[in-house]
Amino acid sequence: LRTMVKRQKEKQYQSAREHRQNAQLRSGSGMTGGVVQRKLPFQCCALTLTPFTQPVCNAQGILFDSVALMEFVMKHKKDPVTGKPFTTRDIITLHMDQDDERRWQCPVLTKPFADHTKIVAIVDRSSKNSNIEAYVYSFEAYKELNVKAKKLVRLDDGEEVLSKEGCADSQ
Repeated sequence: LRTMVKRQKEKQYQSAREHRQNAQLRSGSGMTGGVVQRKLPFQCCALTLTPFTQPVCNAQGILFDSVALMEFVMKHKKDPVTGKPFTTRDIITLHMDQDDERRWQCPVLTKPFADHTKIVAIVDRSSKNSNIEAYVYSFEAYKELNVKAKKLVRLDDGEEVLSKEGCADSQ
């Protein structure tokens, strides 16, 4: 007697897990070797992983403490994130406001920045210094006062900012 083995049909769908894995492979983001990557808390320096006291950033918007980034750049002469050549003139000094409890906040809305708050740094091209400077606001304040009003001004004092290309968001 021969018994017939019932063949399972090939399924015509993907499970949620299979879909995520395939999407990562297609986008190239799955090449981390199984390492879980998480975002740092907002107030942490990307080099020292400790809260920053004098915030600065690179062109990609990664936040650092001024002292830690200066030491790294002076020693290695490259960007700690990308590994590309980097000088102290490429460091963007951030002007950020703090509340009475020493939490970083938006100077317009006076709302503290949380880990998932979307923020913008508006670069001040009119500065006389050789260093690049930027003023940090919540995206909410920027959107209401600059985007909807169709003009680019520094939100704390209303001074005109020259170009929109200096805007980079973090988060």
